[in-house]
Amino acid sequence: MQWSVKRRLIYLGLVIVFFALIGAGLWYRYQPAASCSDNKKNQNELGVDCGGPCARVCSFEVRPVQDVWSRLFNIDDTRWDEVTLVKNPNRDYAARDLGYRVRVFDVNDVLVTTREGKIFLNPGESFFVYQGRLEIGNRVPKRASFEVISGPVWQRVDQGAVIPPKITYKSFTSGPAPLLVATIENESLKTLSDVSVSAVLSDADENALAVSSTLIDKLEPRAKQEIVFTWPRSFAVEPTFFDFYPHFDPARTR
Repeated sequence: MQWSVKRRLIYLGLVIVFFALIGAGLWYRYQPAASCSDNKKNQNELGVDCGGPCARVCSFEVRPVQDVWSRLFNIDDTRWDEVTLVKNPNRDYAARDLGYRVRVFDVNDVLVTTREGKIFLNPGESFFVYQGRLEIGNRVPKRASFEVISGPVWQRVDQGAVIPPKITYKSFTSGPAPLLVATIENESLKTLSDVSVSAVLSDADENALAVSSTLIDKLEPRAKQEIVFTWPRSFAVEPTFFDFYPHFDPARTR
C-alpha cells in the first residue's frame, strides 16, 4: 500500500475517532436521568421501575390480598346485602386499583348476579367490600364468592403519615327497626374526606348477624360526630359484639 493511501486512512480514522468521542460525550451529558418510570431496571431498583428507591413495589415483595369471608344478609323479601371481608397482610404496602368480582349463587349453584368494582387497601387494613340491596327476585341465594380480577398496584406507604379515625360504640336499640349509634372522632390535624365506616354485629359466638355501612363526606381536624346504622328488620338473635371498620384514602387528606 502506498504511503499516501496509508496517510489518508490514518486521517480518516482520526476523524472517526474524533466524532465518536464527541458523540459519546454528548450522549453522556444529555442522556435522560434514571427514574421510576423509564421502563428500565436501574438506580438499585429490585425490578423494572419498582422496589429500591421507587414508591411502586415489586409483586414479589408482597403477600396477596386475602378474602377472609363472604356472607349474604337478607334485607327483605327480594333484596340481600353481600359483604366480603378482605385483608391486606402487608404492614408497609398499600394496594391500589384492585379490581374485584363478586358472584352470588342460588341453592342450585346457579349464578344469580355479578358485581365488579375497584378498591384500595391501606397497609395492614381489613376492609368490608359491601354490595348493598341486591335485587334477586324470588330466587334464594346460598353463597357468594369474591375474586381479584386485576391489580393491585402496590405502593410503599409511611404508616405514621395519617392517623385513622377513632370509632366508639354509643348505643344499640333492638326492635322492628334496629338502630346502632356510634361516634367517629378525627384525632389528626388533617381533614379526612370520604370516610366509610362498616359496622358488624355479632352474636355471643362471634358469628356475624348483620353488616351496615355509612359514609362521612368530610371530617375536620379534631372533630367528632355521631354516626347511625339502621336495619329494616329485627334480628332473631340479640347482638353481643359491635365492631367498626373505618376506611379512607390517605391521599385525599389535607
